[in-house]
Amino acid sequence: IVLKADGAIRFGNSIVTDFSNAGLEVRNASEEDAYKRYLDGDTEFKNNLWYGFGSGNTPSDFIITPGGDPQAIIDLFNASGNQAIDPELAGISRVPDGMLDPRPNAGSPALGTAIAPPDGYQAVSYIGAFSNSDNWAAGWTALSTYGYFGDLVTTGVGYVAQADGYSLKSYPNPSALGYVRFEVNMPNTESADLNIYDMNGRLVKNVFSGTLVGGAHSLTAQVSDLNRGIYLIYFKSNSIDLTQKLILVH
Repeated sequence: IVLKADGAIRFGNSIVTDFSNAGLEVRNASEEDAYKRYLDGDTEFKNNLWYGFGSGNTPSDFIITPGGDPQAIIDLFNASGNQAIDPELAGISRVPDGMLDPRPNAGSPALGTAIAPPDGYQAVSYIGAFSNSDNWAAGWTALSTYGYFGDLVTTGVGYVAQADGYSLKSYPNPSALGYVRFEVNMPNTESADLNIYDMNGRLVKNVFSGTLVGGAHSLTAQVSDLNRGIYLIYFKSNSIDLTQKLILVH
């Protein structure tokens, strides 16, 4: 976002993320430029989430003020409920690979934290344009027609598959961190295999093969070597098969 030439804005309940440079530039090239209007209260950024900038992810990194004092702007910015935090969107992509899903995942700081808008605007419970459940842009926009959108959002924190006393939870899922953790609960001691397959049914990673005693177990898979996309997690023991979806967005 660039404010210049006497520009001013009131900007709230929004998500600003995934840019290669700074997040906010407020210019001070003249006596009545955008910098002074921000200091005078004509501009306000309120209750927004900021993250994923090439310049860094703290306000001192992503706010620049050519010709002005950056700390003066940063102080106003911080006092208005803005947060430098990952909004945990389901998927960001600029190519038609089915990996764009602008909804915040379950557990996102965007959910349940909106403030009341000015009169004339519809109140919602989430920050940004999308709730956890509804991608209102799917089915009718060019992004949908040309294959940008995918159904990637999680509606629970991680995925859980369970049956007959067995359970498998994977998190973070979707994962942008290069690893996935698995929590496995077994009612009995059994031989077990935990594998990751691509959507063509090819085995791409063996996470575990061996014996698991009855009880809870924690396993970790390094997945930074796998391409971003959708995979299947397959857990098999002597008594049970559990399958769930894994989404990698790194």
